[in-house]
Amino acid sequence: MRYSYTPTKEFIDRRNNQVREDDRDNVNPYFQWDSEAPEWHQSDIDPKQTRYEGYEYDTDHEDLGHCDYKMYSKAGVKLSPYIQKQINEGNIDTLIIWKWCDRYKQLEEGIPVDYEIVGHVNAKDALAQINFENRFPFPLKYDII
Repeated sequence: MRYSYTPTKEFIDRRNNQVREDDRDNVNPYFQWDSEAPEWHQSDIDPKQTRYEGYEYDTDHEDLGHCDYKMYSKAGVKLSPYIQKQINEGNIDTLIIWKWCDRYKQLEEGIPVDYEIVGHVNAKDALAQINFENRFPFPLKYDII
């Protein structure tokens, strides 16, 4: 399903703080932290979903449990070692897969951006299909023996 989100001052201020604190190499921090827009927006519009302020996962959902939002990629959806650990420890139940509708550009306050929720998968099922690049296919392949 396609959604339109207009970044708020609160979202942009939070993103900017996260960018300033992000010291990882080889990461575009704006891309990284702008990618929280779908989880932020969904927790605002979905009455069954609330934002989780920790780092273990993204939102709490009445039906889907602890959810973590992951960006779709043709190469497979990436699960960092940290997220893999959270799944293994039982902290993440569901992965919600999404993508930008247009090419990514840095988000700005008051400028709408469209994204699509393409589906969700059981986190442990996704982890069982992860490859050497820490990616799993979406949709999942259920014919694996």
